[in-house]
Amino acid sequence: MSALIAARKLGIDTFRGLTHVYGNTNRNPKYLARFLARLPERLAPVTDRFRHLSAYGVQDPDAAADAVLEWLDLIDAAFAEIRRGRDTADAFVSGPDFMDLLKGELHQTMSWNAEISNEYCFRAREAAADVPPLRDLLAAMTRRRAAGHTLPLRTWAEGRVAPSGEDNKSA
Repeated sequence: MSALIAARKLGIDTFRGLTHVYGNTNRNPKYLARFLARLPERLAPVTDRFRHLSAYGVQDPDAAADAVLEWLDLIDAAFAEIRRGRDTADAFVSGPDFMDLLKGELHQTMSWNAEISNEYCFRAREAAADVPPLRDLLAAMTRRRAAGHTLPLRTWAEGRVAPSGEDNKSA
């Protein structure tokens, strides 16, 4: 159930971000449905399903795992639209600049590992289309492996080793 709660929260935050791409600057959750209704008609199937899952959830606890996966699919669809919108708006930092900002967040004392790879793979989806779907990322995380991707961050950070005492490891 905690995965379902987390997926719902991430979904709401992502769809709020989607409305921002279309000019909504009011973060108050009570206005989210109103702003979603103003999005282009082509997004109606995604926003309708979002509204239903957000408002009603799942009836049967046995359906929770499928609902988590459905949330992840909706979030992927929202991020695809966010990327499309941000690429056409001057107000947003460019995709390559966004990736450089992410690279700048890699502290010199961090080693590239599966956890960091997955985190940056998740965060990069706002600007990079060639990241694996969230379902694949979740599957990799549950296996404690890195999801396959070709982000430039991986190439930049591979082979670096954190000094002892960093990355929550002691000597």
